[in-house]
Amino acid sequence: MRLVILLALGCSPPDSSSKPDDADSGGAASHIPTGTDSDDTGATPSDDTASTDPPTPSDCEAPQLHLVGEFVSTELHPIDAPPAPLVLGSCGWGLAVLDVNSDGWPDLIPAGAWASTRVLLNDAGVLRPSDTVAFDGGLLPMANGLATGDVDGDGRVDLVHLTGTGTSDRIYLNRGTGTFESVELADSALESQSASLFDADADGDLDLFIARHIDGEATVLPDLEAGVLLGDKNAFYLNEGGTMVPAAVPGNSRAASFQGVPFDADGDGDLDLFVVNDFGAFIHSSELLLNDAGGFSVAEDCQCDGAKFGMGGAVGDVDADGIPDIHVTNFGTPELLMGMGDGRYYESALARGLSVGPDRVTGWGASFLDLNMDGHADLVSAFGPVLVGMEGDWSDMVEHDVVAGIDDLPDQPSALWMNDGEGFIEYSSLVGLDASGVTRSVVVADFNRDGLPDIATSGLLPNRHQVVRVYESKGGCGPGVVVDFPSMSAADLGAKVEWTVNGESRTAWMVPGTTFSSSGSTMHLGLGGHDQAETVRVTPVNGVPIDYRDVPRGTVLDQRSYQ
Repeated sequence: MRLVILLALGCSPPDSSSKPDDADSGGAASHIPTGTDSDDTGATPSDDTASTDPPTPSDCEAPQLHLVGEFVSTELHPIDAPPAPLVLGSCGWGLAVLDVNSDGWPDLIPAGAWASTRVLLNDAGVLRPSDTVAFDGGLLPMANGLATGDVDGDGRVDLVHLTGTGTSDRIYLNRGTGTFESVELADSALESQSASLFDADADGDLDLFIARHIDGEATVLPDLEAGVLLGDKNAFYLNEGGTMVPAAVPGNSRAASFQGVPFDADGDGDLDLFVVNDFGAFIHSSELLLNDAGGFSVAEDCQCDGAKFGMGGAVGDVDADGIPDIHVTNFGTPELLMGMGDGRYYESALARGLSVGPDRVTGWGASFLDLNMDGHADLVSAFGPVLVGMEGDWSDMVEHDVVAGIDDLPDQPSALWMNDGEGFIEYSSLVGLDASGVTRSVVVADFNRDGLPDIATSGLLPNRHQVVRVYESKGGCGPGVVVDFPSMSAADLGAKVEWTVNGESRTAWMVPGTTFSSSGSTMHLGLGGHDQAETVRVTPVNGVPIDYRDVPRGTVLDQRSYQ
Protein backbone atom coordinates (compact mmCIF):
# COMPACT_ATOMS: atom_id res chain seq x y z
CA MET A 1 0.00 0.00 0.00
CA ARG A 2 2.21 2.82 -1.24
CA LEU A 3 0.46 5.98 -2.36
CA VAL A 4 2.48 8.84 -0.98
CA ILE A 5 5.26 11.00 -2.33
CA LEU A 6 8.09 11.15 0.15
CA LEU A 7 9.03 14.75 0.83
CA ALA A 8 12.56 15.69 1.93
CA LEU A 9 13.97 12.15 1.67
CA GLY A 10 13.66 9.19 -0.66
CA CYS A 11 12.18 6.07 0.85
CA SER A 12 14.51 4.46 -0.06
CA PRO A 13 25.37 -24.92 27.10
CA PRO A 14 26.48 -28.63 28.13
CA ASP A 15 26.01 -31.56 25.69
CA SER A 16 22.88 -33.68 25.81
CA SER A 17 22.83 -37.43 25.50
CA SER A 18 19.95 -37.06 23.04
CA LYS A 19 21.44 -38.03 19.68
CA PRO A 20 20.24 -38.32 16.10
CA ASP A 21 19.74 -41.83 14.75
CA ASP A 22 22.73 -41.29 12.46
CA ALA A 23 25.35 -39.35 14.40
CA ASP A 24 27.26 -38.50 11.24
CA SER A 25 24.31 -36.76 9.61
CA GLY A 26 22.80 -34.91 12.56
CA GLY A 27 23.54 -31.74 14.49
CA ALA A 28 24.74 -31.20 18.02
CA ALA A 29 22.45 -31.05 21.03
CA SER A 30 22.79 -28.79 24.06
CA HIS A 31 20.53 -27.58 26.86
CA ILE A 32 18.78 -24.42 27.92
CA PRO A 33 17.42 -23.74 31.41
CA THR A 34 13.98 -25.21 32.01
CA GLY A 35 13.32 -23.99 35.53
CA THR A 36 12.70 -27.55 36.74
CA ASP A 37 14.57 -29.91 39.08
CA SER A 38 14.72 -32.73 36.55
CA ASP A 39 18.17 -33.91 35.46
CA ASP A 40 17.26 -33.77 31.74
CA THR A 41 19.67 -36.56 30.87
CA GLY A 42 17.94 -37.42 27.63
CA ALA A 43 17.48 -41.06 28.58
CA THR A 44 14.20 -42.80 27.77
CA PRO A 45 12.40 -43.77 30.99
CA SER A 46 11.27 -47.38 31.16
CA ASP A 47 7.62 -48.22 31.76
CA ASP A 48 8.20 -49.44 35.31
CA THR A 49 9.96 -46.23 36.39
CA ALA A 50 7.66 -43.70 34.72
CA SER A 51 5.91 -41.41 37.20
CA THR A 52 2.61 -39.64 36.84
CA ASP A 53 1.50 -38.16 33.55
CA PRO A 54 3.24 -34.89 32.59
CA PRO A 55 1.20 -31.71 32.97
CA THR A 56 -1.33 -30.86 30.31
CA PRO A 57 -1.47 -27.46 28.59
CA SER A 58 -4.27 -26.41 30.94
CA ASP A 59 -1.75 -26.59 33.80
CA CYS A 60 0.66 -24.19 32.11
CA GLU A 61 1.10 -20.58 33.13
CA ALA A 62 -0.45 -17.75 31.19
CA PRO A 63 2.02 -16.39 28.60
CA GLN A 64 3.26 -12.83 28.91
CA LEU A 65 5.31 -10.41 26.84
CA HIS A 66 7.44 -7.86 28.72
CA LEU A 67 8.81 -4.76 27.02
CA VAL A 68 12.52 -5.01 27.85
CA GLY A 69 13.88 -2.53 25.32
CA GLU A 70 12.56 0.53 23.51
CA PHE A 71 15.00 2.31 21.23
CA VAL A 72 14.13 5.62 19.58
CA SER A 73 15.74 7.89 17.02
CA THR A 74 18.34 9.39 19.37
CA GLU A 75 19.68 5.89 20.07
CA LEU A 76 19.30 4.41 16.58
CA HIS A 77 20.55 7.27 14.40
CA PRO A 78 23.51 9.65 14.35
CA ILE A 79 21.06 12.57 13.99
CA ASP A 80 18.39 13.26 16.59
CA ALA A 81 15.17 13.85 14.70
CA PRO A 82 13.60 13.35 11.28
CA PRO A 83 13.83 16.30 8.89
CA ALA A 84 10.67 18.29 8.26
CA PRO A 85 8.57 18.11 6.25
CA LEU A 86 8.71 14.31 6.13
CA VAL A 87 5.86 12.33 4.63
CA LEU A 88 6.26 8.57 4.56
CA GLY A 89 4.24 5.95 2.79
CA SER A 90 4.98 2.26 3.06
CA CYS A 91 8.73 2.41 3.64
CA GLY A 92 9.78 -0.71 5.46
CA TRP A 93 12.07 0.19 8.38
CA GLY A 94 12.84 -3.50 8.47
CA LEU A 95 14.65 -5.62 11.05
CA ALA A 96 17.19 -8.41 10.74
CA VAL A 97 18.29 -10.82 13.47
CA LEU A 98 21.94 -11.78 13.02
CA ASP A 99 24.83 -12.65 15.33
CA VAL A 100 27.08 -9.95 13.91
CA ASN A 101 30.08 -10.55 16.21
CA SER A 102 29.89 -14.36 16.42
CA ASP A 103 29.53 -14.44 20.21
CA GLY A 104 26.54 -16.78 20.16
CA TRP A 105 23.95 -14.13 21.02
CA PRO A 106 21.45 -12.90 18.37
CA ASP A 107 21.84 -9.19 17.63
CA LEU A 108 19.25 -6.92 16.00
CA ILE A 109 19.85 -4.77 12.93
CA PRO A 110 17.24 -2.05 12.25
CA ALA A 111 16.81 -0.41 8.86
CA GLY A 112 16.70 3.36 9.13
CA ALA A 113 13.52 5.19 8.21
CA TRP A 114 15.35 8.42 7.39
CA ALA A 115 19.00 7.96 8.40
CA SER A 116 21.76 5.41 8.87
CA THR A 117 21.33 3.14 11.88
CA ARG A 118 23.32 1.54 14.64
CA VAL A 119 23.19 -2.17 15.36
CA LEU A 120 21.61 -3.28 18.64
CA LEU A 121 24.29 -5.56 20.06
CA ASN A 122 23.24 -8.34 22.43
CA ASP A 123 25.24 -8.48 25.66
CA ALA A 124 24.07 -11.67 27.41
CA GLY A 125 20.42 -10.96 26.66
CA VAL A 126 20.49 -7.16 26.87
CA LEU A 127 20.40 -5.21 23.60
CA ARG A 128 22.30 -1.91 23.38
CA PRO A 129 23.04 0.46 20.46
CA SER A 130 26.59 0.16 19.20
CA ASP A 131 28.83 1.88 16.66
CA THR A 132 31.34 -0.98 16.57
CA VAL A 133 29.76 -2.96 13.70
CA ALA A 134 31.03 -1.64 10.37
CA PHE A 135 29.19 -1.75 7.06
CA ASP A 136 31.72 -0.62 4.46
CA GLY A 137 33.42 1.12 7.34
CA GLY A 138 30.38 2.98 8.73
CA LEU A 139 26.85 2.65 10.02
CA LEU A 140 24.20 0.77 8.03
CA PRO A 141 22.73 3.08 5.35
CA MET A 142 18.99 3.72 5.48
CA ALA A 143 16.92 0.96 3.93
CA ASN A 144 13.50 -0.48 3.28
CA GLY A 145 14.06 -4.19 3.75
CA LEU A 146 16.69 -6.54 5.22
CA ALA A 147 17.21 -10.28 4.85
CA THR A 148 19.79 -12.76 6.13
CA GLY A 149 21.49 -15.88 4.79
CA ASP A 150 24.88 -17.32 3.87
CA VAL A 151 25.12 -16.03 0.31
CA ASP A 152 28.78 -16.84 -0.41
CA GLY A 153 28.89 -20.21 1.38
CA ASP A 154 31.64 -19.32 3.84
CA GLY A 155 29.65 -20.30 6.93
CA ARG A 156 28.94 -16.71 7.99
CA VAL A 157 25.51 -15.10 7.69
CA ASP A 158 25.34 -12.19 5.24
CA LEU A 159 22.86 -9.31 4.97
CA VAL A 160 20.73 -8.29 1.98
CA HIS A 161 20.05 -4.53 2.04
CA LEU A 162 17.15 -3.13 -0.04
CA THR A 163 16.52 0.52 -0.76
CA GLY A 164 14.15 2.83 -2.64
CA THR A 165 14.23 4.35 -6.09
CA GLY A 166 17.56 5.77 -7.21
CA THR A 167 19.80 3.72 -4.90
CA SER A 168 21.08 0.24 -5.70
CA ASP A 169 20.40 -2.76 -3.50
CA ARG A 170 23.45 -4.42 -1.95
CA ILE A 171 24.58 -7.58 -0.22
CA TYR A 172 26.76 -6.98 2.80
CA LEU A 173 29.12 -9.96 3.01
CA ASN A 174 30.03 -10.94 6.56
CA ARG A 175 33.81 -10.87 7.00
CA GLY A 176 33.63 -11.80 10.69
CA THR A 177 34.16 -9.87 13.96
CA GLY A 178 31.51 -7.31 13.10
CA THR A 179 32.81 -6.27 9.67
CA PHE A 180 30.68 -6.29 6.52
CA GLU A 181 31.69 -5.42 2.95
CA SER A 182 29.08 -4.81 0.27
CA VAL A 183 28.62 -5.81 -3.35
CA GLU A 184 26.06 -4.09 -5.52
CA LEU A 185 23.20 -5.98 -7.13
CA ALA A 186 22.87 -5.33 -10.84
CA ASP A 187 19.88 -3.35 -12.17
CA SER A 188 18.50 -2.74 -8.70
CA ALA A 189 17.95 1.02 -8.27
CA LEU A 190 14.17 0.57 -8.03
CA GLU A 191 11.54 0.50 -5.27
CA SER A 192 12.63 -2.69 -3.48
CA GLN A 193 10.73 -3.87 -0.40
CA SER A 194 11.49 -7.42 0.78
CA ALA A 195 14.16 -9.98 -0.12
CA SER A 196 13.70 -13.76 -0.12
CA LEU A 197 16.76 -16.02 0.00
CA PHE A 198 16.16 -19.67 -0.92
CA ASP A 199 17.65 -22.43 -3.06
CA ALA A 200 15.40 -22.09 -6.10
CA ASP A 201 17.37 -24.36 -8.45
CA ALA A 202 18.46 -27.04 -5.96
CA ASP A 203 22.17 -26.52 -6.56
CA GLY A 204 23.08 -26.03 -2.91
CA ASP A 205 23.37 -22.24 -2.70
CA LEU A 206 20.98 -19.39 -1.94
CA ASP A 207 19.25 -17.57 -4.77
CA LEU A 208 17.43 -14.25 -4.35
CA PHE A 209 13.96 -12.91 -5.14
CA ILE A 210 13.26 -9.21 -4.56
CA ALA A 211 9.70 -7.91 -4.27
CA ARG A 212 9.25 -4.37 -5.55
CA HIS A 213 6.41 -1.88 -5.28
CA ILE A 214 5.81 1.55 -6.87
CA ASP A 215 7.89 4.64 -6.32
CA GLY A 216 5.81 7.26 -4.50
CA GLU A 217 6.40 9.89 -7.15
CA ALA A 218 5.08 7.50 -9.80
CA THR A 219 1.87 6.71 -7.92
CA VAL A 220 -0.76 8.55 -9.93
CA LEU A 221 -4.13 7.81 -8.37
CA PRO A 222 -6.24 8.21 -11.52
CA ASP A 223 -3.95 5.70 -13.26
CA LEU A 224 -4.33 3.34 -10.31
CA GLU A 225 -8.12 3.56 -10.44
CA ALA A 226 -8.03 3.04 -14.20
CA GLY A 227 -5.95 -0.11 -13.79
CA VAL A 228 -3.06 1.10 -15.93
CA LEU A 229 -0.49 1.75 -13.19
CA LEU A 230 2.26 -0.87 -12.92
CA GLY A 231 4.72 -1.65 -10.18
CA ASP A 232 8.48 -1.62 -10.52
CA LYS A 233 9.82 -4.84 -11.98
CA ASN A 234 10.51 -7.55 -9.41
CA ALA A 235 13.96 -9.15 -9.51
CA PHE A 236 15.31 -12.69 -9.43
CA TYR A 237 18.99 -13.59 -9.11
CA LEU A 238 20.66 -16.99 -9.39
CA ASN A 239 23.69 -17.60 -7.23
CA GLU A 240 26.73 -18.55 -9.29
CA GLY A 241 29.69 -19.15 -7.02
CA GLY A 242 28.60 -16.51 -4.53
CA THR A 243 27.75 -13.92 -7.18
CA MET A 244 24.11 -12.99 -7.80
CA VAL A 245 23.39 -13.05 -11.54
CA PRO A 246 20.12 -11.57 -12.90
CA ALA A 247 17.70 -14.20 -14.23
CA ALA A 248 14.19 -14.27 -15.68
CA VAL A 249 11.69 -13.03 -13.11
CA PRO A 250 9.04 -15.63 -12.22
CA GLY A 251 5.38 -14.60 -12.21
CA ASN A 252 3.96 -11.18 -12.94
CA SER A 253 7.02 -9.00 -12.68
CA ARG A 254 5.12 -5.68 -12.75
CA ALA A 255 2.76 -6.25 -9.84
CA ALA A 256 3.08 -4.00 -6.80
CA SER A 257 4.75 -6.63 -4.62
CA PHE A 258 5.68 -6.54 -0.96
CA GLN A 259 7.06 -10.01 -0.22
CA GLY A 260 7.93 -13.40 -1.66
CA VAL A 261 7.40 -16.37 0.69
CA PRO A 262 9.41 -19.51 -0.24
CA PHE A 263 8.01 -22.85 0.93
CA ASP A 264 6.96 -26.22 -0.48
CA ALA A 265 3.33 -25.57 -1.35
CA ASP A 266 2.60 -28.74 -3.32
CA GLY A 267 4.64 -31.26 -1.32
CA ASP A 268 7.02 -32.24 -4.11
CA GLY A 269 10.20 -31.42 -2.19
CA ASP A 270 11.30 -28.17 -3.83
CA LEU A 271 10.62 -24.60 -2.73
CA ASP A 272 7.78 -22.74 -4.38
CA LEU A 273 7.17 -19.00 -4.04
CA PHE A 274 4.05 -17.20 -2.88
CA VAL A 275 4.26 -13.56 -3.99
CA VAL A 276 2.23 -11.13 -1.88
CA ASN A 277 0.94 -8.28 -4.05
CA ASP A 278 -0.62 -4.97 -3.07
CA PHE A 279 -3.42 -3.31 -5.11
CA GLY A 280 -4.87 -6.66 -6.13
CA ALA A 281 -8.10 -4.98 -7.23
CA PHE A 282 -6.19 -2.50 -9.39
CA ILE A 283 -2.98 -4.08 -10.73
CA HIS A 284 -2.43 -7.79 -10.02
CA SER A 285 -3.44 -10.09 -7.17
CA SER A 286 -1.10 -12.26 -5.15
CA GLU A 287 0.03 -15.45 -6.85
CA LEU A 288 1.58 -18.82 -6.11
CA LEU A 289 4.52 -19.80 -8.31
CA LEU A 290 5.19 -23.54 -8.43
CA ASN A 291 8.78 -24.70 -8.78
CA ASP A 292 9.59 -27.48 -11.23
CA ALA A 293 13.33 -28.18 -11.44
CA GLY A 294 14.15 -24.50 -10.99
CA GLY A 295 11.51 -23.20 -13.40
CA PHE A 296 8.44 -21.44 -12.02
CA SER A 297 4.88 -21.46 -13.31
CA VAL A 298 1.77 -19.76 -11.96
CA ALA A 299 -0.59 -22.04 -10.05
CA GLU A 300 -3.77 -21.11 -11.88
CA ASP A 301 -6.11 -23.07 -9.58
CA CYS A 302 -4.51 -22.40 -6.18
CA GLN A 303 -7.54 -20.40 -4.96
CA CYS A 304 -5.04 -18.18 -3.16
CA ASP A 305 -5.13 -15.10 -5.38
CA GLY A 306 -7.85 -12.97 -3.82
CA ALA A 307 -7.99 -9.34 -4.95
CA LYS A 308 -6.48 -8.01 -1.73
CA PHE A 309 -4.08 -5.30 -0.65
CA GLY A 310 -1.45 -7.87 0.28
CA MET A 311 1.24 -6.47 2.59
CA GLY A 312 2.91 -9.61 3.90
CA GLY A 313 2.73 -13.36 4.28
CA ALA A 314 3.64 -16.01 6.84
CA VAL A 315 3.66 -19.82 6.69
CA GLY A 316 2.63 -22.12 9.51
CA ASP A 317 0.60 -25.23 10.29
CA VAL A 318 -2.56 -23.77 11.80
CA ASP A 319 -4.56 -27.00 12.12
CA ALA A 320 -1.69 -29.43 12.80
CA ASP A 321 -2.31 -31.50 9.68
CA GLY A 322 1.30 -31.28 8.45
CA ILE A 323 0.33 -29.05 5.50
CA PRO A 324 1.56 -25.44 5.29
CA ASP A 325 -1.05 -22.70 5.64
CA ILE A 326 -0.58 -19.04 4.66
CA HIS A 327 -1.54 -15.89 6.53
CA VAL A 328 -1.77 -12.77 4.32
CA THR A 329 -1.96 -9.30 5.87
CA ASN A 330 -4.23 -6.78 4.22
CA PHE A 331 -5.92 -3.40 4.29
CA GLY A 332 -8.92 -4.59 6.26
CA THR A 333 -9.67 -8.23 7.06
CA PRO A 334 -6.62 -10.50 6.68
CA GLU A 335 -6.64 -13.81 4.85
CA LEU A 336 -5.92 -17.25 6.25
CA LEU A 337 -5.35 -19.69 3.40
CA MET A 338 -5.60 -23.28 4.59
CA GLY A 339 -3.51 -25.71 2.55
CA MET A 340 -5.00 -28.86 1.06
CA GLY A 341 -1.62 -30.46 0.29
CA ASP A 342 -1.73 -30.19 -3.48
CA GLY A 343 -1.03 -26.50 -3.99
CA ARG A 344 -4.65 -25.48 -3.46
CA TYR A 345 -6.10 -23.47 -0.57
CA TYR A 346 -9.36 -22.35 0.96
CA GLU A 347 -9.94 -19.10 2.87
CA SER A 348 -10.71 -19.52 6.58
CA ALA A 349 -9.79 -16.32 8.46
CA LEU A 350 -13.18 -15.44 9.92
CA ALA A 351 -14.17 -19.08 10.42
CA ARG A 352 -11.09 -19.53 12.63
CA GLY A 353 -11.52 -16.27 14.54
CA LEU A 354 -8.78 -14.36 12.74
CA SER A 355 -10.37 -10.93 12.45
CA VAL A 356 -9.42 -7.32 13.13
CA GLY A 357 -11.38 -4.90 15.27
CA PRO A 358 -12.03 -1.19 14.75
CA ASP A 359 -8.62 -0.23 16.18
CA ARG A 360 -6.65 -2.23 13.58
CA VAL A 361 -6.94 -1.67 9.85
CA THR A 362 -3.67 -2.09 7.94
CA GLY A 363 -1.52 -5.15 8.57
CA TRP A 364 2.13 -5.44 7.50
CA GLY A 365 4.76 -7.91 8.69
CA ALA A 366 3.54 -11.09 10.35
CA SER A 367 4.98 -14.31 11.73
CA PHE A 368 3.77 -17.57 13.18
CA LEU A 369 5.24 -18.52 16.56
CA ASP A 370 4.26 -20.66 19.53
CA LEU A 371 4.13 -18.03 22.26
CA ASN A 372 2.81 -20.27 25.03
CA MET A 373 4.69 -23.35 23.79
CA ASP A 374 1.60 -25.54 23.72
CA GLY A 375 2.41 -26.92 20.26
CA HIS A 376 -0.02 -24.74 18.30
CA ALA A 377 0.95 -22.02 15.83
CA ASP A 378 0.07 -18.59 17.22
CA LEU A 379 0.33 -15.44 15.11
CA VAL A 380 1.83 -11.96 15.60
CA SER A 381 1.23 -9.11 13.15
CA ALA A 382 2.33 -5.47 12.84
CA PHE A 383 -0.29 -2.80 12.16
CA GLY A 384 -0.09 0.87 11.20
CA PRO A 385 -1.50 3.45 8.78
CA VAL A 386 -0.14 3.97 5.27
CA LEU A 387 0.41 7.71 5.69
CA VAL A 388 2.76 9.17 8.28
CA GLY A 389 3.48 12.87 8.75
CA MET A 390 0.30 14.30 7.27
CA GLU A 391 -3.38 14.12 8.01
CA GLY A 392 -5.67 12.10 5.85
CA ASP A 393 -6.66 8.59 4.94
CA TRP A 394 -5.26 7.32 1.65
CA SER A 395 -8.45 5.37 0.91
CA ASP A 396 -10.42 8.63 0.88
CA MET A 397 -8.41 9.59 -2.20
CA VAL A 398 -9.54 6.55 -4.19
CA GLU A 399 -13.03 6.00 -5.61
CA HIS A 400 -13.51 2.26 -5.48
CA ASP A 401 -15.89 -0.14 -3.74
CA VAL A 402 -13.03 -2.24 -2.39
CA VAL A 403 -11.95 0.54 0.00
CA ALA A 404 -15.31 2.15 0.66
CA GLY A 405 -16.04 2.48 4.36
CA ILE A 406 -12.54 1.56 5.55
CA ASP A 407 -10.72 4.26 7.52
CA ASP A 408 -6.97 3.97 8.03
CA LEU A 409 -6.48 5.11 11.64
CA PRO A 410 -3.48 7.35 12.47
CA ASP A 411 -2.01 4.84 14.96
CA GLN A 412 -2.82 1.18 15.47
CA PRO A 413 -1.68 -1.52 17.93
CA SER A 414 0.08 -4.67 16.83
CA ALA A 415 -1.84 -7.93 17.18
CA LEU A 416 -1.24 -11.32 18.81
CA TRP A 417 -3.68 -14.15 18.17
CA MET A 418 -3.41 -17.33 20.25
CA ASN A 419 -4.29 -20.63 18.60
CA ASP A 420 -5.99 -23.21 20.83
CA GLY A 421 -6.11 -25.85 18.09
CA GLU A 422 -9.66 -24.99 17.09
CA GLY A 423 -9.20 -21.34 16.17
CA PHE A 424 -7.63 -18.02 17.08
CA ILE A 425 -8.40 -15.69 19.98
CA GLU A 426 -7.03 -12.14 20.05
CA TYR A 427 -4.82 -11.79 23.15
CA SER A 428 -2.74 -8.72 22.37
CA SER A 429 -3.44 -6.60 25.44
CA LEU A 430 -3.67 -9.64 27.73
CA VAL A 431 -0.10 -10.70 26.93
CA GLY A 432 1.35 -7.17 26.84
CA LEU A 433 1.54 -6.42 23.12
CA ASP A 434 -0.62 -3.30 23.14
CA ALA A 435 1.61 -0.34 22.22
CA SER A 436 0.05 1.70 19.42
CA GLY A 437 1.91 3.41 16.62
CA VAL A 438 2.91 3.02 13.01
CA THR A 439 4.46 -0.43 13.10
CA ARG A 440 5.70 -2.07 9.93
CA SER A 441 8.04 -4.91 10.84
CA VAL A 442 8.03 -7.81 13.28
CA VAL A 443 10.62 -10.54 13.89
CA VAL A 444 10.87 -13.51 16.25
CA ALA A 445 14.10 -14.56 18.00
CA ASP A 446 15.39 -15.91 21.30
CA PHE A 447 17.28 -12.82 22.43
CA ASN A 448 17.89 -14.05 26.01
CA ARG A 449 18.45 -17.70 25.01
CA ASP A 450 15.94 -19.08 27.51
CA GLY A 451 14.28 -21.33 24.94
CA LEU A 452 11.21 -19.13 24.52
CA PRO A 453 10.42 -17.02 21.44
CA ASP A 454 10.80 -13.26 21.86
CA ILE A 455 9.45 -10.52 19.57
CA ALA A 456 10.87 -7.28 18.16
CA THR A 457 8.97 -4.65 16.18
CA SER A 458 9.98 -1.59 14.18
CA GLY A 459 7.93 1.48 13.33
CA LEU A 460 7.38 5.14 14.02
CA LEU A 461 5.96 7.09 16.93
CA PRO A 462 3.23 9.71 16.26
CA ASN A 463 5.99 12.36 16.15
CA ARG A 464 7.62 10.43 13.27
CA HIS A 465 10.58 9.31 15.37
CA GLN A 466 11.62 5.75 14.63
CA VAL A 467 11.14 3.21 17.42
CA VAL A 468 12.27 -0.39 17.86
CA ARG A 469 10.62 -2.38 20.66
CA VAL A 470 11.86 -5.69 22.08
CA TYR A 471 9.46 -7.97 23.99
CA GLU A 472 10.66 -10.88 26.12
CA SER A 473 8.25 -13.78 26.57
CA LYS A 474 7.62 -15.59 29.84
CA GLY A 475 5.25 -18.21 31.15
CA GLY A 476 3.23 -20.54 29.00
CA CYS A 477 4.29 -24.17 29.12
CA GLY A 478 7.96 -23.25 29.46
CA PRO A 479 10.82 -24.19 27.12
CA GLY A 480 10.31 -27.03 24.71
CA VAL A 481 12.92 -28.06 22.15
CA VAL A 482 14.91 -25.50 20.16
CA VAL A 483 16.18 -26.22 16.66
CA ASP A 484 18.91 -23.77 15.70
CA PHE A 485 20.11 -23.10 12.14
CA PRO A 486 23.03 -20.73 12.90
CA SER A 487 24.55 -20.86 9.41
CA MET A 488 21.29 -19.90 7.63
CA SER A 489 22.47 -21.80 4.55
CA ALA A 490 20.70 -23.15 1.48
CA ALA A 491 19.94 -26.34 3.42
CA ASP A 492 18.37 -24.33 6.24
CA LEU A 493 16.08 -21.71 4.68
CA GLY A 494 12.87 -23.61 3.98
CA ALA A 495 13.79 -26.70 6.06
CA LYS A 496 10.92 -28.75 7.48
CA VAL A 497 10.78 -29.69 11.16
CA GLU A 498 8.39 -32.35 12.49
CA TRP A 499 8.00 -33.48 16.10
CA THR A 500 5.73 -35.74 18.12
CA VAL A 501 4.58 -35.12 21.68
CA ASN A 502 2.39 -37.57 23.59
CA GLY A 503 1.62 -39.27 20.29
CA GLU A 504 0.54 -36.10 18.50
CA SER A 505 2.42 -34.75 15.48
CA ARG A 506 3.38 -31.13 14.78
CA THR A 507 5.09 -29.44 11.82
CA ALA A 508 6.81 -26.12 11.19
CA TRP A 509 9.07 -24.66 8.53
CA MET A 510 12.21 -22.56 8.75
CA VAL A 511 10.90 -19.52 6.85
CA PRO A 512 12.39 -16.52 8.72
CA GLY A 513 11.42 -13.85 6.20
CA THR A 514 8.66 -11.41 7.09
CA THR A 515 7.72 -8.21 5.28
CA PHE A 516 10.90 -6.07 5.08
CA SER A 517 12.57 -8.31 7.69
CA SER A 518 14.19 -11.58 8.74
CA SER A 519 13.69 -13.43 12.04
CA GLY A 520 16.28 -15.35 14.01
CA SER A 521 17.89 -18.72 13.38
CA THR A 522 15.96 -20.62 16.07
CA MET A 523 12.70 -22.55 15.86
CA HIS A 524 10.85 -23.25 19.11
CA LEU A 525 8.98 -26.54 19.30
CA GLY A 526 6.25 -26.42 21.92
CA LEU A 527 5.76 -29.53 24.04
CA GLY A 528 2.57 -28.46 25.81
CA GLY A 529 4.06 -29.02 29.26
CA HIS A 530 5.34 -32.54 28.50
CA ASP A 531 8.88 -33.57 29.42
CA GLN A 532 10.11 -34.60 25.99
CA ALA A 533 9.45 -34.94 22.31
CA GLU A 534 9.30 -38.59 21.34
CA THR A 535 10.75 -37.72 17.94
CA VAL A 536 12.14 -34.69 16.15
CA ARG A 537 12.82 -34.87 12.42
CA VAL A 538 14.68 -32.12 10.57
CA THR A 539 14.52 -32.29 6.78
CA PRO A 540 17.05 -29.92 5.18
CA VAL A 541 16.23 -28.41 1.82
CA ASN A 542 17.20 -31.00 -0.80
CA GLY A 543 18.73 -33.08 1.99
CA VAL A 544 18.29 -36.31 3.92
CA PRO A 545 16.08 -36.20 7.02
CA ILE A 546 17.83 -36.15 10.40
CA ASP A 547 15.96 -38.00 13.16
CA TYR A 548 16.24 -37.54 16.92
CA ARG A 549 14.49 -39.65 19.54
CA ASP A 550 13.43 -38.96 23.13
CA VAL A 551 14.52 -35.32 23.12
CA PRO A 552 14.12 -33.71 26.58
CA ARG A 553 12.60 -30.28 27.03
CA GLY A 554 15.35 -27.70 27.17
CA THR A 555 17.42 -29.33 24.42
CA VAL A 556 18.97 -27.23 21.66
CA LEU A 557 19.51 -29.14 18.40
CA ASP A 558 22.27 -27.37 16.49
CA GLN A 559 21.76 -27.96 12.77
CA ARG A 560 24.97 -27.24 10.92
CA SER A 561 26.99 -30.47 10.65
CA TYR A 562 25.31 -31.50 7.39
CA GLN A 563 26.65 -28.43 5.59
